[in-house]
Amino acid sequence: MASYSAGLVPFSLLMANPFAAPAVNPGGVFITHLENVLGTSLTLKLVASSYADARRAEAVVLAEIDRLTQVLSGYLPESEFSQWQMSKGQPLPVSTDLWKVLSLFDTWHARTDGVLNAAAEGLSQLWQQASQMQILPSEAALSQMVAQVQQPHWRLGTDEQRATRLGDTPLRLHTFTKSHVLEQAAEAALALPGVQALVLNGGGDVVVRGNW
Repeated sequence: MASYSAGLVPFSLLMANPFAAPAVNPGGVFITHLENVLGTSLTLKLVASSYADARRAEAVVLAEIDRLTQVLSGYLPESEFSQWQMSKGQPLPVSTDLWKVLSLFDTWHARTDGVLNAAAEGLSQLWQQASQMQILPSEAALSQMVAQVQQPHWRLGTDEQRATRLGDTPLRLHTFTKSHVLEQAAEAALALPGVQALVLNGGGDVVVRGNW
């Protein structure tokens, strides 16, 4: 759930007084800063025809982020990704968003010769457990986990939008999830009338869209 640090205000008012009430119908650049969005801070800058248009765009951005969180989150047990991850050996139909992120992992896994790997979460969890016990992971445990990480973890159907979970190594989609969510949120806001451009900065992941 997002929490506000500063409300959406025109840039000129923000520079003069960050707590000033917005004018009734000013156009220009509008800025807001929120915390606890995708686990980090989110700054939204909008070029809009009016304050009302900017507020509608802000609401659309947050709604799209919430929607995609329910699809791609590895922390929410009810998310589509979490539910799919509990399956094994079943070619299940998946949403376009989950399909796209899994496809991105396949592409970049190949391009990086296996360095980019969603199953690196297994190694992360192994080190976290060792840290809690204040010991180092054993060589045997590390070798076993590395071998598991290097195995294929899903198969995407070529003729229909289905994904098959092939193993049980823990997975995380962090590498592409945040950028995908921000891009989709930006496109949704930019499709609204009265919104000419926007910048989304989610903890250092920056998306710029529109006519600045």
